[in-house]
Amino acid sequence: LVSMFLTANKEGMTEVGQLGLETYNKAIASGKTPTEAMALAVESMGSKEAVENYLMGVIGTTAISAPSTASQTITKALISDTETNSRFAIKKISK
Repeated sequence: LVSMFLTANKEGMTEVGQLGLETYNKAIASGKTPTEAMALAVESMGSKEAVENYLMGVIGTTAISAPSTASQTITKALISDTETNSRFAIKKISK
C-alpha cells in the first residue's frame, strides 16, 4: 500500500516537472531568453495548473494500481490463512 502511494506521488511530481518543461519550451519558442523561460517554468510549477496536473497523476496512477494492489493483498491473506489452517489441521491430526 505504501509502495502504491509512493508510486502515485512520483507520477504526480513527474506531471509537475513535465508542465515546467512544456512551459520552458513554449517560452523559448516564443522568443524568450533562457533566463526568462526558466522563470516562467518555475512559476508554472507552483501554479494551480501544476496542482491539478499533480492530482491527475496521483489519481490516475492510484486508479490503475489500486486493483492490482488490492488483489495482491487479498491473495497474500488467503495464502496466509491457508497455511495457518493447514498447520492447525496437522497439529490436530498429530494428537
